[in-house]
Amino acid sequence: MSADPITPPPERGRTSRISGSGGGLSSSRKNGSKTRFNRTAAKTRFARDLRVNATVAERKLWARLRDAKLDGLSFRRQHPVGPYVLDFYCAAIRLAVELDGDQHGSDAAIAYDLARTRRLRRRGIRVIRFSNHHLLTDMDDVLEGIRRMIAMPPTRSASLSDLPLSGGGSSLCDL
Repeated sequence: MSADPITPPPERGRTSRISGSGGGLSSSRKNGSKTRFNRTAAKTRFARDLRVNATVAERKLWARLRDAKLDGLSFRRQHPVGPYVLDFYCAAIRLAVELDGDQHGSDAAIAYDLARTRRLRRRGIRVIRFSNHHLLTDMDDVLEGIRRMIAMPPTRSASLSDLPLSGGGSSLCDL
C-alpha cells in the first residue's frame, strides 16, 4: 500500500516537531519536560536571519570554526540560549564566542553585555568576547585566545587576569 501523497513523512532528528505544536518547535512537551534546546518558532526565525545577515567578521570566524576545524570541536552559529542568541557556541565545552561591533562600545551596551555574560555563566556557559576589528586585523590572535579558553578546565572560570583585555589587540573574557 502506498503512502498518502498529501501527508509528509515524519520528521526526524533534533529539529523534529512535537505533535500538536502548531508547526513550530516547542519548549515543552505534554509531560512538561523541556526540549533539548530552548527554541520557539520566533527564536529560530531570528537566529536564521542572523545567520543569513552575518557580518564580515562573523563569516570569517565561521569559516575557521565550522566543520570542527578548530581543535576538532563542533561549533554552532547563532545558537539560542534562554533569551539570548549566541554568535558561536560549542556545546561540548559550554563555550560561547561573541563578536562585538561598534554598537557594543556605549556604557549601556557594556552594562548589558556584562549582565548577559553573568547570566550565561550562571547557566555554566563560559564566554569569550572579541571586537570585530580585532578579528579582522589579527585572526590568528583571536583563534589563539579561543584555544586558550578551550584549554582551561571547564570548572575554572576565566577572569580578567587570565587573558588580556581588548583594545590592546587581545580579547575580553568571561567577566
